Amino acid sequence: MDRIAKTLFAPVYPVLAECFLTGFGRRDGTCHDLGSGPGHLAMAVAQASAMKVDALDRSVEVQEIIGKNLRKAGLEGKVIPLAGDVAKIPLPDASVDLVVSRGSVYFRGDLPDEQGSGLHGDWCHAGHFRVKEYNQREIKKF
Repeated sequence: MDRIAKTLFAPVYPVLAECFLTGFGRRDGTCHDLGSGPGHLAMAVAQASAMKVDALDRSVEVQEIIGKNLRKAGLEGKVIPLAGDVAKIPLPDASVDLVVSRGSVYFRGDLPDEQGSGLHGDWCHAGHFRVKEYNQREIKKF
């Protein structure tokens, strides 16, 4: 997973980060990457903004990979790895401004629409939630 993210998918993470940040209209606050895998989208958002980024993945094994990637990129403290399930996100109330994801929506059948109904709970600031998967046509605009 990390090898593919560092090679085949490497060029798309900065573009996706820009898509999410431009669409959100802010580059500060707290961002949450759902199903972060080895953390490449979370790192791209952190590098392109002043946001603190949480990288949530349910895989315990991936936490070691995220840690290595963060150390190598010099992003320890700006990107925080979290182990857990998206249905039980371990975050305090009203602590997230922007939610991003690259591909994890294909592994879940219960993700919300862009308004966040059904998933965001109390940890997301009202009106700040975004889950959007960008298609190739949309990405080419950036």
